[in-house]
Amino acid sequence: MGRLVHQGIQLLGRFAQDNRVRIEDPQNNLQVKILHKLREETEFLGYVDAIGELDGERCIIDWKTTSARYPDTTQGLLALDP
Repeated sequence: MGRLVHQGIQLLGRFAQDNRVRIEDPQNNLQVKILHKLREETEFLGYVDAIGELDGERCIIDWKTTSARYPDTTQGLLALDP
């Protein structure tokens, strides 16, 4: 198993352990397809990781992984993903 996959699984486990993330009906609320018609022949297609609750607040959840720890401030954040 790759390093990022392992880190992602650990992160999801931590969220579940801390009871911060709640996803009702995972069959329909994980990997949600978003299809929106922009023009007559043009469509936008995207996927969000989940629709659920984080710390009790309903939201769209999109997990990101990186090989480095995210900084505590936003300065330098874009340098993590070349």
